[in-house]
Amino acid sequence: MKISKFAKKEALKGLWAFSAGQYIVFALNFLRGFVIAKLLDPAQFGSYSVVNNFLQFAAYLSLGVNDVATLKLSRLSQDEDQSQFKDLLQS
Repeated sequence: MKISKFAKKEALKGLWAFSAGQYIVFALNFLRGFVIAKLLDPAQFGSYSVVNNFLQFAAYLSLGVNDVATLKLSRLSQDEDQSQFKDLLQS
């Protein structure tokens, strides 16, 4: 299967845009660390770092919780008794 020149050009353009965006985010997060370190005292910065690291690792460690929640919600939404579904959505 041949890929047209236009498709290759668009793919490379998207790759460059994505890569540039990732480097910009990295740079902004790097600078944010210095700003927050300047604004907080050492104890507060330590607490901030612990919470920030936990949140970063939690983003990678979903362990399928989202998938299970989606499955549970879809099953509850199909039940005739909608009370559990409404309670879960409101919590």
